[in-house]
Amino acid sequence: MSKYEILEFLPAYGPMYIPVTENGEPYHSDNGFVVRFFKNDGSNWVANFKPGWTDCCGVFELANEHLLTLAYGQAYVMDTEQTTPLKTFGVTINKVIESDNELIMSDSIHIITFSRAGVYWQSERVSWDGIDKLELTGNIVSGKAYDPMTDEWLPFKLDLNTRTVQGGTF
Repeated sequence: MSKYEILEFLPAYGPMYIPVTENGEPYHSDNGFVVRFFKNDGSNWVANFKPGWTDCCGVFELANEHLLTLAYGQAYVMDTEQTTPLKTFGVTINKVIESDNELIMSDSIHIITFSRAGVYWQSERVSWDGIDKLELTGNIVSGKAYDPMTDEWLPFKLDLNTRTVQGGTF
């Protein structure tokens, strides 16, 4: 059985949704990312995640029955038994690549990895203002980094084993 269900809208009836934010502040809006979580005892609860600043959304399975929920660029690591996030990061995540061991993400200036075991890592700055065409081949992440000075997209590579970046625009 799945631990979650992505909902298109907030439920019109039933228990009130629980707003989930990166800092615990109240968030009452109908334009969040809505997910129903199923607890081990068979009950469920609906989360309305405060969105980040992109259109990147999804739910990804991690170890220990944890889930990484991306709400329009804002990442929340969730335990379905709890209504508060275990960890939050990002706000402008715009791309996710899944590998067997980790999620590889980009925002406008960094590459971020989050292992299935919950280990977070962020690269040095790769771009002045934009990362595009992100790809994973073996242990190499490649893509294009935007340089506003020359209005060009320049190549970069990140070795996931050594965590070293070659190229880019910063």
